Amino acid sequence: RKCAKVGDQGIKRLARNCGDIRSLNVSFCHNLTDAAAVAISKGCHSIQSISFEGDANISEAGLCEIAKSCHGLSRLNVTGCEYVTRGGLLALIDGFEYVEESNSFFGFVPKISAVEYIMTDQLKIIEIQAAKRIQKVMKSIFLRQRAGAILLFYRKAEIKNAAARKLQLIMKWFVLRCKEERDFLAASNIH
Repeated sequence: RKCAKVGDQGIKRLARNCGDIRSLNVSFCHNLTDAAAVAISKGCHSIQSISFEGDANISEAGLCEIAKSCHGLSRLNVTGCEYVTRGGLLALIDGFEYVEESNSFFGFVPKISAVEYIMTDQLKIIEIQAAKRIQKVMKSIFLRQRAGAILLFYRKAEIKNAAARKLQLIMKWFVLRCKEERDFLAASNIH
């Protein structure tokens, strides 16, 4: 807050290196422009609260970039941002399901019932992730069982093939013995 030397480059570095940041107060940092907002939109997807109070060069275009990527944003203070109109702010609010216009500053805050909605949505996400994990485990178990059944089939087939090979060897031996005996009898002229 009130950091005259903080500019777009500083926010770009912050966004690049601190992507999990949840709250950011850059109020009265007069060197910030929409480039800082774009950097926040690209690097800080988990951000929930931002104050751009007194940052005159932040515009609706920069805020739109944040709104596109930072879906968990629930508190925004743009008091004193000369390029942000009430109509632009209301359009932003329409894009967020759980926020409403603030009564105490120019921006938005979470709806009173937002926590319940957010928790319900988070529970749905957890349930979906759990269901996907269960499906993955079950598929893995099924594939292992199937692989085991296939392996058992091949082992049985190998045993049958081994028995068939033995039978073939016996038959070859028998045919060879018969041929030898026939040749012997032919040579002996015994009929």
